Amino acid sequence: MIDVSFEHWRFTFPDTLLARCGSPHYSQKEAGKEYAKAIYSGAVRAASIAVQFHEAQILCGNEAFPEAAVADPVADLEVWDEWGSGKRRFPYPGRYSKLGITRRDDNRRKTSSPSSVGVVGEILTGFFAQAGVSPWVLVRVVQRWPDFIFSHRDETYSFVESKAFTREPSGATGLRARVLDSLLIEGALQAAQQLNSDPFGRVWCSFTRIRKREGSHIVPWLARPSLRVNPRNGLCLCALHDRAFDRGLMTIEPALTVRLSPRLEQHLPDEVIENMFVAYQGSPIRPPEKFCPEEEFLAYHREVVVVSA
Repeated sequence: MIDVSFEHWRFTFPDTLLARCGSPHYSQKEAGKEYAKAIYSGAVRAASIAVQFHEAQILCGNEAFPEAAVADPVADLEVWDEWGSGKRRFPYPGRYSKLGITRRDDNRRKTSSPSSVGVVGEILTGFFAQAGVSPWVLVRVVQRWPDFIFSHRDETYSFVESKAFTREPSGATGLRARVLDSLLIEGALQAAQQLNSDPFGRVWCSFTRIRKREGSHIVPWLARPSLRVNPRNGLCLCALHDRAFDRGLMTIEPALTVRLSPRLEQHLPDEVIENMFVAYQGSPIRPPEKFCPEEEFLAYHREVVVVSA
């Protein structure tokens, strides 16, 4: 399963901002900074949910949504070290070539992608856009902005652009903690340009950060060096839960169920904590096929590492 933390942020460009920054007296760099400043201060989080996608869903989406035709993003997720930089070339032919899409003679042909990061981003963008923007994909643009154009019953259009990345955002909270500044500026400039030409349309920017799964030490690395390579002293967690586990904000009970530290309750109500942590309270972890976590090590974590208050 692929865990996704989804948030929807909404922002309306003031006409005065579009007019001012769309002036030829503003450079692209200056306008981008103005747009980003306004978005960071005025954007409102409209929704926050945790979703799980089965690998088969991602592979199905790979047949329809990405611009690239010859990538198997699920296989690449399983070998993160080779493609984490976004430069891995794909040996996977996929299924598009069977349909002849890669052999079109015009400029609309599908192409190979240099980055599976972008492929996964486009797949998730397609899923969420069809669920939250419109079910009708009017155009899947290739090698042009935007990535998708959706139509609505009121004869208006939504322009949806996908941007994916792997680096850590600069902020600690809010939108800054989820989006790279450079990509937000890029998306804002593209949105403003479209809105200045057609104020009746809607523009959506989908930002996807790919985070690898982490191998978490149950007994901390420095506490007992002899256990560093012991496979029973490890858990496979996403980056968010790996950090929470290391900081004692969550632990694993003898029955291999999740228990949260009461310290998290201090931050409630909070949609992200509720969706990404409280929702898993008491849930069983998926046991590995071999090298199940040693109860002695889990007991150490519960007694020494976990934060009780």
